[in-house]
Amino acid sequence: MAHPQGDPAPSWPRRLAEALLPAVLLTFVALYLLGVAAGVEPEWALGRAAGVALLLAVLARIARGVLDSLQDSAPLADPLAPRDASTGASQPPPAPAADAPGATEPTVGPQAEVPAGSN
Repeated sequence: MAHPQGDPAPSWPRRLAEALLPAVLLTFVALYLLGVAAGVEPEWALGRAAGVALLLAVLARIARGVLDSLQDSAPLADPLAPRDASTGASQPPPAPAADAPGATEPTVGPQAEVPAGSN
């Protein structure tokens, strides 16, 4: 599926929604042909395939609504972030003091604590 230069590629929920109709139609045809091949009367095979296709279409519509609502909702807060004990709200991490050691130069992993010559 090529897109013109100026148009961005559609989001994954949109691409999924565009693939639902062909998937339901393919399922309908496959179930109908399998029913006829198994020796079921064509009317019954058609009815069963139509029922399953309708059920899949309803489930796909529900799934699309769920995906749309997830995409529109705000991102969840980090569950591991520190919380205020009184309100339960997330707190930003404290900023280092200007006169604290390492405030101007970040320490990286265990190398900062290894004395010279101990390697």
